[in-house]
Amino acid sequence: MDAILTAAAETIARGGLDKASVTAIAERAGVSVGSLYQYYSSKDAIVAALIERHTGANLDALQAAFDRARSMGLREAIEHVVTTMVDEHRSPIQQLLAQEFVKLGSIDWIQSKIDARAGALIAAFLNERRDEIGVPNPEFSAFLLLRAIDMLTHAAIEQRPETLLDGSLVEELSTMVIGYLRERR
Repeated sequence: MDAILTAAAETIARGGLDKASVTAIAERAGVSVGSLYQYYSSKDAIVAALIERHTGANLDALQAAFDRARSMGLREAIEHVVTTMVDEHRSPIQQLLAQEFVKLGSIDWIQSKIDARAGALIAAFLNERRDEIGVPNPEFSAFLLLRAIDMLTHAAIEQRPETLLDGSLVEELSTMVIGYLRERR
C-alpha cells in the first residue's frame, strides 16, 4: 500500500490531480490496476489515504516542534511552532492535497483527527505557559488558534503565495498569536 501512495504522490506532483489516473498510479507503483483496486476502491480513496498519510506526517512534525519549543521563550516558541505549521503547507503536493481535502467533503474524520491531536498539543502548550498568557480557557483558545492559523495559511497559499516565501506570513501569524495570548482578560 505504501508503494501505491508513494506512486500516487509522485504522479500527482508531476502532472496534477486531473492527470493522475488510477492506471498511471498503478503503472508507477508497479502493480496491476486490479491489484490497486484490492486496496483502494477509487482515485478518491487513494487521495483520501494520501491526505491521511500527509496529515500524520504533519502532526508528527508539529509534535516535534512543540517538544523543541518547551525550552524556548514564549515569542520564540510561538514563532517556531507557527513556522512549522506554515512549512507543512509549502510543498506543491501538500497544497494540491489541501485543495482536494475541501472537495472530498466525506473525509470529515480526518479533520476531526487533526483537530483532536493538534488541538491537544496546542492546549498542552497553553496550559504549560498559563503564567505567561491571559487566556481563560486554553482548550477553546487552542481550537481558535489552530483554525485561524490553518485557514489563514490556506488563504495565503491561494491569494498571497509570496508571503510563504518572504517570511511575512509567519511573522504576521506569530504577532497575531502573541497579541491574542498576551491580552489579559
